[in-house]
Amino acid sequence: MSTTSETPGTSPVISGALTEPFLLHDPARAWRVEAGYVDLFLARYLPGGSTGARTHIARFDAGAVLFSFPAPTDQTSRVVLAQPSPEAQVISAERDGLDHVGEAVEQWTVALT
Repeated sequence: MSTTSETPGTSPVISGALTEPFLLHDPARAWRVEAGYVDLFLARYLPGGSTGARTHIARFDAGAVLFSFPAPTDQTSRVVLAQPSPEAQVISAERDGLDHVGEAVEQWTVALT
């Protein structure tokens, strides 16, 4: 399970120390990998918010920024799960508040193609 900590005036830090995956489906947010790495997986969305078998998409190392995918709408939907490495630190931030967002989106796009 991931733990979340927050310091006043900063974005929450999601620590992957407990290896709990999280969904990338909030279009207003982005996630920066500060340490370690995050693996992305594609999975089928199941009732109750669980997921089916995973297919590995990509690995993002420290310095990478992760962006959102559309939220699941029904049982035929696919979701993208972010699985932090045990030593990962991931910062969740408002997408509009990111510096160099154009460059980050370009790197994200290249990594996923």
